[in-house]
Amino acid sequence: MLASVGEIGYPGTRVEDVLRRSGAPRTRFYQLFSDKEECFLTAYEAVSEELTDELLATAKGAEECIDALRVALGQFLDFVAAKPAIAAALLVEARAAGEPVVAVQQKIMERLTRALEGARRQPNSIHTGPSSTAALMIGAIENMVRGLLVSGEAERAPALLGDLLYVLVLTYFGEDAAFAAMDAAKDP
Repeated sequence: MLASVGEIGYPGTRVEDVLRRSGAPRTRFYQLFSDKEECFLTAYEAVSEELTDELLATAKGAEECIDALRVALGQFLDFVAAKPAIAAALLVEARAAGEPVVAVQQKIMERLTRALEGARRQPNSIHTGPSSTAALMIGAIENMVRGLLVSGEAERAPALLGDLLYVLVLTYFGEDAAFAAMDAAKDP
């Protein structure tokens, strides 16, 4: 479903497209889902939560907060480059799927925002801005990646790591740390 939606677009994707790609019979599809919308919601929720879990686990495995930001963001950008159709379904086409998907998107954004907000609480954090900063940062990253997906340039996503990391680290840890993080992202 996600690959079809990412390639064809949500409005244009039909159950027949999914069946052709999966090789599953129509009867099996309708045993599992009532319609295209339910199938997309199920796939969207499963994959977006799995990706979020992976990113947060990767970040949690890092010793320092800045390293956590670098590895998780790098992993996300690599995912976008490696699976552009899936990424497009999650970040571009999902908007056309309606309210149930928007509710899942909000839940995912809240999880990521809480995780990024942890940078504010680090002992070496200089951030004194509003608590909405984390949500703004995540939205900006999503928007930049969405732009690459829409323009068909998903393979360029990993090249954004240094610049995106610079802005994140600058916000929470200052200019010296931001330059160091950007340099480390160029030469991991």
